[in-house]
Amino acid sequence: MDINNRSEREVVCIENKDNHFFFCYSNSPLLEIGKTYNVVNVDVHSYHTQIELKEFPNIVFNSVCFEEKEVQNG
Repeated sequence: MDINNRSEREVVCIENKDNHFFFCYSNSPLLEIGKTYNVVNVDVHSYHTQIELKEFPNIVFNSVCFEEKEVQNG
């Protein structure tokens, strides 16, 4: 996931386990692998990045759980 892109956009969940180095979020199991989510906020820290999703207001997730959704041209 591009943590420097602070715009609202779609990302896809690629991981939903609580095994992230240092910053474990007990809410990661709420995510469904392969599902598309809508980013509403990106908060970059020195060792991790938290994101908020439209689908889960006021809950933060680690950015390593996501990758950018590919835009289909056509």
